[in-house]
Amino acid sequence: MLAGVCRTLASRGWRVSALARHERDMGPAIRVFECDYSQPGSLESGIERAIGGQGQPALWVTWIHSHASAAERAVREAAGDAQRIRVLGSGHTQTPAPEDSDAGAETVLLGFVIEPNQSRWLTHKEICAGVLRAIDQPCARTVVGVLGPDASRPS
Repeated sequence: MLAGVCRTLASRGWRVSALARHERDMGPAIRVFECDYSQPGSLESGIERAIGGQGQPALWVTWIHSHASAAERAVREAAGDAQRIRVLGSGHTQTPAPEDSDAGAETVLLGFVIEPNQSRWLTHKEICAGVLRAIDQPCARTVVGVLGPDASRPS
């Protein structure tokens, strides 16, 4: 879902590593390290391989589902003082993330779009544009789309 962010950062001259469940060809400028954050030890191993191959990142962008709090801790510990952007899906507007995972991170909250006759979820392009905005204009919280009203949430 964040491939567009990776490609844009690489086109700007960033050295980009991506951790993903499945290695995909994202272009020669992006190194993909396969791991699954829901599997014990897999994320930590992927982080070690990425740092070993590319060095410590200056920026970490993560989109980790709320059921994987251990993954959030592993990223927070590995990132140290580096800039961290944490992407949260719209479900987090109803159930806030644990406080410790927010420590030191900028948050991108993903909402939805209300159109004249319906509402819809954000497109990949809209999500990437929102994350890039958070990178370019750092702030504690960036909202992409709208977060309410709840009655307008897409089904």
